[in-house]
Amino acid sequence: MPRNSINVLIALTAVEYDLLLLHDDRDFDYMARAVKGLKAVKSLSPGGAVLPDIRRILFSGRIPCNQR
Repeated sequence: MPRNSINVLIALTAVEYDLLLLHDDRDFDYMARAVKGLKAVKSLSPGGAVLPDIRRILFSGRIPCNQR
């Protein structure tokens, strides 16, 4: 269950505009499982290092991203 109502608004905006949501907040992990259409990717690893190849995720075809 989300701890912050602002996170819910962010998630719903990402769904409405078909955006990929990069995050470092466990609220979005929970919402990604419960909200249909939410594409969320944890942007930081547990050690704090930036995800090594975000381009692979963005352009793999598994997560479509529309340009607006």
